[in-house]
Amino acid sequence: MHIMDGILSPLWVAIWFIVAAPFLAVGLVKIARKRRENPAYMSLLALMGATVFILSVWHIPVPVTGSCSHPCGVALSAIIVGPFESVVLAFIALFFQMFLAHGGITTLGANTVS
Repeated sequence: MHIMDGILSPLWVAIWFIVAAPFLAVGLVKIARKRRENPAYMSLLALMGATVFILSVWHIPVPVTGSCSHPCGVALSAIIVGPFESVVLAFIALFFQMFLAHGGITTLGANTVS
């Protein structure tokens, strides 16, 4: 789900960033640990990050409602690289999707959690 920028009040923006922060922190620690063990791990992360981004911006029209949907690569990423690492990849993908009118900086925390 992509919440549009400007929808949430400043209080909810802060709450969602606070909720997302521990998951991002654990993911970054796990990525750093796995990177020390195996430097080639970053290549796998880059590939999964690109997959998450491409699948998320690929829109499929829903004929009955007139809207569109898209596949989500985060579940696949969670299976391959781990759930906390996937939160970091989703955060990065959502950051780049902001520039394509999918959410915004104020809703980045909420979109990461959802």
